[in-house]
Amino acid sequence: MSTTRQQFAEVMLMRLRSELLEHKAIIDAYLESPLTSIKDEVYFSDIVEHAKAMALLENAYRIVQGTYMPLPESMPQPTAQEAEAPAATITEEELADRSPTYRKSQKKPVKKKVKADK
Repeated sequence: MSTTRQQFAEVMLMRLRSELLEHKAIIDAYLESPLTSIKDEVYFSDIVEHAKAMALLENAYRIVQGTYMPLPESMPQPTAQEAEAPAATITEEELADRSPTYRKSQKKPVKKKVKADK
């Protein structure tokens, strides 16, 4: 259940997001048809002003979200008993029974006799 404080924070975030989208839409409109807007001498400065406003709104959004919104629930930490579980040890005999690769590695290589050149 959300508290009044959390509801106000959500409203702030929605408002900031709507203003952010408004500025983005204006910039997109300018960039979609730059030839019709280039006649206006404030074309570039207007885009820069909207971009600055977007940057301010994005920063404000992050601050409100980080300060007033509750943190997501994190994963539960392992208990001390789980953390101290001993590692399983395997003897060489068990390893030889379980692993064909180990058995192959333990076979002694057969040395070939080199015939002397006559």
